[in-house]
Amino acid sequence: MRHDSNSDSGQQNGQQDGKQNSQRSEPGSARSTPAASTQIVRTIVRFTGRVQGVGFRATASATASGFPVTGWVRNLADGSVHLEAQGAPGDVKRFILAVSERLARYIKGIDQSTGELIKGEASFIVQR
Repeated sequence: MRHDSNSDSGQQNGQQDGKQNSQRSEPGSARSTPAASTQIVRTIVRFTGRVQGVGFRATASATASGFPVTGWVRNLADGSVHLEAQGAPGDVKRFILAVSERLARYIKGIDQSTGELIKGEASFIVQR
């Protein structure tokens, strides 16, 4: 619907275009951080294979810095790695894919599930 409004204003005078342009910058700002109108998801991932002792957590954390996601990663006693990522659905999906691709040679299995959202989480960290 916004697209239609912008098209209509483009057909009218330049002053209205200026108003629309200033309104366009607000949604752009909202995209850099999750807004109330943006759907947020939390995905829980368990990686199995030779995933401990190979820099998995550090790589996941470094990868997270390139995505607007929050969450954490930690080693489990059974030799697997547990990762939780929260953000916009596409960002979370791309982040998990990036981690999976970077560490593919160590991963034998990936199990994913949906988790409860954590309010106030501000970053992605390595848990010990």
